[in-house]
Amino acid sequence: MGIIGIITFDKDLTYLIAITDSKRIGKINRKNIFLLKAVKFLSFRGNYAVSGQNPAVSATPQTTDVAYMAVEKFLLSELFYYSYDYHLTLSFQKQEALSEEIKKRSLWKVADRKYFWNYYLQRHFIKKRLHDWILPIIRGYVGVENEIVIQSDGKNVCLDLALISRISCMRAGTRYNARGINDDGNVANFVETEQIISVQDTLFSFLQTRGSVPVFWQQRLEKANFKVELTRTREATQPAFKKHFDDMLKTYKRVHVVNLLSGKSGKENLLTVDFKEQLSVYLKESSQSARYQINFNHWDFNKECGTKFGNVIKIAEVSQIKDNLDDFRFFMKNTDTNAVFQLQNGIFRINCLDCLDRTNVVMSTLAKLSIPLQLSILDIKNVTISSTNRFGQAFQTLWANNGDSLSCAYAGTGAMKSTYTREDKTSVFTLVDDGIKSAKRAYINYFNKDSDRQDAIDLFLGNIDDQIAHDLQSDEAKWIAQQLKAQQSTYALRTRSRIYVGSWNVNDARPSEKMLMDSWISPEYPNRRDVEHDKIVIYLFGFQEIVELNANSIVKADEGNMEAWVKLLREDINLRRKESKVVLARSVQLVGLALIVFVQEDHIGDFRNFTIEKSKVATQGLTGNKGALITRFDFCDTSVCCVCAHLTAGQKQNEDRIQDVKEISALRFQNIPRTPHIYSHDYIFWFGDLNFRIDLPYQDVIGRISREDFEFLYRHDQLNKAMKTDQIFKGFKEGAINFAPTYKYEIDSDVYDTKRVPAWCDRILFKSTGNQYINQLVYSRGEIYISDHRPIKALFEIDIKTIDKEKKEKLEMELYKKAPTLETYQLINTPQKSVDVVMNAEPTTEIVVPSVEPSSPTTQAPTTEFEPPNYVPPPPDTKTQKDIKLYCASLASIKQNLSNYATSPETVSTTKESLIISSANLFCHVIAALIKVLESLRESIYVNNLMVEILELYKSLGETAKIAINSKQRIDFNDFTATIERTIKVIEQHLPYLEG
Repeated sequence: MGIIGIITFDKDLTYLIAITDSKRIGKINRKNIFLLKAVKFLSFRGNYAVSGQNPAVSATPQTTDVAYMAVEKFLLSELFYYSYDYHLTLSFQKQEALSEEIKKRSLWKVADRKYFWNYYLQRHFIKKRLHDWILPIIRGYVGVENEIVIQSDGKNVCLDLALISRISCMRAGTRYNARGINDDGNVANFVETEQIISVQDTLFSFLQTRGSVPVFWQQRLEKANFKVELTRTREATQPAFKKHFDDMLKTYKRVHVVNLLSGKSGKENLLTVDFKEQLSVYLKESSQSARYQINFNHWDFNKECGTKFGNVIKIAEVSQIKDNLDDFRFFMKNTDTNAVFQLQNGIFRINCLDCLDRTNVVMSTLAKLSIPLQLSILDIKNVTISSTNRFGQAFQTLWANNGDSLSCAYAGTGAMKSTYTREDKTSVFTLVDDGIKSAKRAYINYFNKDSDRQDAIDLFLGNIDDQIAHDLQSDEAKWIAQQLKAQQSTYALRTRSRIYVGSWNVNDARPSEKMLMDSWISPEYPNRRDVEHDKIVIYLFGFQEIVELNANSIVKADEGNMEAWVKLLREDINLRRKESKVVLARSVQLVGLALIVFVQEDHIGDFRNFTIEKSKVATQGLTGNKGALITRFDFCDTSVCCVCAHLTAGQKQNEDRIQDVKEISALRFQNIPRTPHIYSHDYIFWFGDLNFRIDLPYQDVIGRISREDFEFLYRHDQLNKAMKTDQIFKGFKEGAINFAPTYKYEIDSDVYDTKRVPAWCDRILFKSTGNQYINQLVYSRGEIYISDHRPIKALFEIDIKTIDKEKKEKLEMELYKKAPTLETYQLINTPQKSVDVVMNAEPTTEIVVPSVEPSSPTTQAPTTEFEPPNYVPPPPDTKTQKDIKLYCASLASIKQNLSNYATSPETVSTTKESLIISSANLFCHVIAALIKVLESLRESIYVNNLMVEILELYKSLGETAKIAINSKQRIDFNDFTATIERTIKVIEQHLPYLEG
């Protein structure tokens, strides 16, 4: 059937995923399209093949069991399609543009990566250039209705109707896990939908797209509601927004945005306003031609249609939409002569909140309106598309099924409003059906079912924790990763940059415009006051008690104070900068906590994957006034994490504070699979009102402060003692404290409060991982008296890494060529042999032969020729037959590849040798799996004969390789090939019985 690719669930559990069953959907342009129906996971250990119904999987660890079942369920969701000769990832117009490449190159080489879902799982085959094993699959929907007869002016006309929806895998995920845009300009739930009509020798293609609102936003569950939240400012969003529309224009030439969100104040209008603002800035900064190429219409679906979905036809009355439907046209070609008569020169980009229900209704309406324009060219007129004729029924069925499929992929249920799309009318049943689906979606989200599906998607696409990815690598891949790290200087540029960190518990104090910020904003170097602000790229400000902590602020904190601080800080910093200015990247508030991030304006495009998480600690989390705001981002190719925390207060609550730190440390970033933990970043800064105290009496502390004996006080500091014993903050550092305790002062005074022992409650800690360079230039406090705390500040110098991806890929390919020439023990030191070595297609002298000893030895001597026994037992059961057929088909494919490689006059000698061994390695693993299946039929002399013959030849193959390796000699490839051919011959002789 085909190979989906190779997946690893655990470092010792790697599987080849094979398609074992599929359903032919129909033909598009005379080529078959298949829906994936069943898969088999073939273990590279060679000891079993697994499927969801196979009890063998229970032998694996429980976590692997869960991961395996989730991926199998994901694959069997009836959303994956493939074809052996049709380019499913490409629209007809794209196929025409790439027609010359398509003639010369393999199917996968011209596939659009955006829709090539198993690219990551096929990476071993791709790197080893095993092109015949690579089969692209898409996720989405394909529907075909053939031989539809329509009436046109009293004549019968026969046509075929097809619908293809390609879901992008570039920002893949479930509804509440994937929203908005990412830094590469990819949006969540981006789908390209192509409606294809074939009439005799003429083919029409009409394209539309859907995709999430292209700004940074998310929806989190807060107080039983999913609140829409913008996660970046307009300035910080613009680089990604520009990438998105630059790519849309490059791909489709013109774009007409149809925004269906509600215009009422609320979560949807928040997105609409930001969308319009971003587009306005984009058009203002674009060329005159670009302004002509993009149109925007806000068509409030709920306002225009309400529950009367049939009112959607009113969208055709919008002049811009009507005009562009005619201007954009469609693709048209003659399938007999391949002559192209017309290209589609623009596309509609439709969105609602989820880009599902409302979007599907509007897209199907535009698709229906395009049909008369297409058929009229062939003088086919007055065609009726309604639920009373076959054409209308086919159209409605395809679009309703399309909506259901895309909704299942993103939200886990069928589409709301699909009953209307299917029946072309609204009824009480339609509204009830929508209510049921809405309830199912709520259940899926409230009970975290989305996260399970998201994990399967991330594993399938390779979006996993870097450490887990390393653990799952083969030995060869780990060696290559080590070499890449050791040679990083050849492809990575490092530059020194500065980060300012400031923290202050402001005790609900609101700033005044005339407030002097010098002592806080301008850190002092030793013996130098003039700070070069133009060298500071990032400013991080953490605030605690930014509002008064009372019942009202806990329920809904006023952000007025935070906005005032943002305004004051931005203006103050930019006055100090002589060259580039800073822009606000993000500000966020959690009751009394606030985190404000400014970025140098001309570096805003270097900041990626910027996100903020909120954490309330259990000790006082119910009231919400203690916890942390945690941000992470990538600056170029360097990852940074910052934690702004406010921990439990009180002289005697030291253990509670330690517990707070542990709870916050356990936080995971959502949708950032590469660095999901605080400690998985290159640099970590932890700051705030940590509330650790000094374990000395009040008068002793006051006396030491007066003598500036800070070293003595620091020895009795709770945080210092906890860090020394590695209770918390292992690996973190803190600069020398050469300033007085920052808490607790009388307001507007430099006198300590007499009821609290002075303490360094306010701290800034830092850590670098992997010996990354970091230098703390400043650690001091500011002298501003409006709070009972003093602000603190630190200035750091760090290394920022920028990777030249082309140089890195070139080096990686060179390492792949070199790796197989190393001694076996350098690459393979685990029971699970290297997948990459098995798949290797470069010069090598290594063959990996799995152990396949039978469960009990056989005494029957091997035969040299095939002799049918006198008694032939009944054939294997149906399931075993399918397994055997799968392996036999795999062997036949390997044999063909081996034959092609060995006999091709274009293959150079060294490459030919390596390709033969590559096929031989795959051959060995398939044989190993086949023998395990045959063991279940050992009572048959017939099968026993076959097993003996295979084992003898199999062992001979392994011995040939081992002797050659140990003697440092080259393998005699004539003998080697003859052994393989003989094994294949033995299998073929037994095929009539094995296949039943």
